[in-house]
Amino acid sequence: MSLKSHLVELRNRLIKSAIALLLGAIAGWLLYDPLFAAISEPIKRIAHEKGFDAKITFGGITTGFDLHLQGAFFIGAIVSSPIWIYQIWAFIVPGLNAKERRYTFGFMFAAIPLFAAGLYCGWWVMPNVVHALMSFTPNDSSAANYIQAGDYITFIMQLILFMGIAFLVPVVLVGVNMAGVLRGKTMFKSWRFTVLGVTLVSAMAAPGNDAFTMFLLAGPLLVLYFGAMGLCVLLDRRRDRRRAKQAQETEETADSATSLGDLENL
Repeated sequence: MSLKSHLVELRNRLIKSAIALLLGAIAGWLLYDPLFAAISEPIKRIAHEKGFDAKITFGGITTGFDLHLQGAFFIGAIVSSPIWIYQIWAFIVPGLNAKERRYTFGFMFAAIPLFAAGLYCGWWVMPNVVHALMSFTPNDSSAANYIQAGDYITFIMQLILFMGIAFLVPVVLVGVNMAGVLRGKTMFKSWRFTVLGVTLVSAMAAPGNDAFTMFLLAGPLLVLYFGAMGLCVLLDRRRDRRRAKQAQETEETADSATSLGDLENL
């Protein structure tokens, strides 16, 4: 394709992605109010339990509209993510060979459901995280905790995105391993720190005496991490066998003289 054709293709992909994002933002605009009520519920619950005043405040005339618009596009980006991710892949894939296409398709096939599962997990643990952090407010009738709406919504979005990205870590590890940057055995050396970090995050996300919830959250993350490391080890062994075979074939052919006919064909 010529440079002009590439630019036309890029324009068409961007237009399709923008349309998908806009339609998703419209859905996000309609879903904003019930979702805001859902994320406000943990604050109301902890305020009722602890006996202090807690509210989400809007500090300006346009704050409500700005946050509504911001939340709508955030929801729209998540809802339309399969479409705009596919558009990116469809623009890149013509420049790849058959083997690279299979790899990128495999990564997309694994990344999209894992990212969606991480977002759902973030939404699931969000009430417990808010409840745990709000519990540090003094248990006094004179105490009050007025939270800026912008800060609170940003915190919720970052928490959900963090969980979504955390579920993508195994895909990234496998990709780095396939690129030859990091071997599976090297990943296994840091497994203790990984278990400790996942356990601490899970304990914060599932506070209280409910250990089952903590293990329910930590379990999928550890399974994904160790599964990725196990796959990396298998890929390393397969790569090592292939390289050993190639080295052996090279050594065997190096000891044999090249025939006159082969030299004439060179």
